Amino acid sequence: MTSVTRSLSSIYSDVSNIITLVEEVRKQHIVVLHVFLPYALDVDELEKIRHKTRAIITQFRGDQDFLQVSF
Repeated sequence: MTSVTRSLSSIYSDVSNIITLVEEVRKQHIVVLHVFLPYALDVDELEKIRHKTRAIITQFRGDQDFLQVSF
């Protein structure tokens, strides 16, 4: 996973970083990923991630917002 940390950056948008993370996780043959967020993503952001990654993305909202990414 070291390559993932090198690929993510604060200069990129959260959506771009999530897309990069999902692509790298898929290469590692991980089937489910939870991404904890400080805020919920909007519908357009979720659709962009789904479109770019072809993953199943479910957003859970509550005390701690997170995405469940499945392949």
